Amino acid sequence: MGTNLLHRKSKTERATQQAWDYLKHTVESAGDLAGSTRSTMSSTVSSAAGTIGAATSEAKYRAQAALDALAGRRPALPWTLIAGAAVIGVVAGFAVSVAARRSLAERPVEDEIDDADEVVAIYTGDRTPVGLND
Repeated sequence: MGTNLLHRKSKTERATQQAWDYLKHTVESAGDLAGSTRSTMSSTVSSAAGTIGAATSEAKYRAQAALDALAGRRPALPWTLIAGAAVIGVVAGFAVSVAARRSLAERPVEDEIDDADEVVAIYTGDRTPVGLND
């Protein structure tokens, strides 16, 4: 009996009915698929929440930086990095000075001048060396 009704309808009515049946079937199968994948998706979403949170904060930072640039405001100086570099420089300088002091303290002091050492004379204005004719 259902087939006779389809034959009695016009071509447009039959196309509309077939489209409706196809849409109804598609929505029902999508609902079934959504129910089965809901649990899988919830675990995936919860694991990706951390990544999304980090990406969101980075996107907010970049958007604010872009707005500041468009408004003509200069970015703030990275004081944390500047302070960190200063602290590292002070520590490195201190370490070098301590190492230099230790190496100088370990060297023996020579009070006597050896014969092999070079003697430098200081000349006065009349070109006579000072201290050599005494």
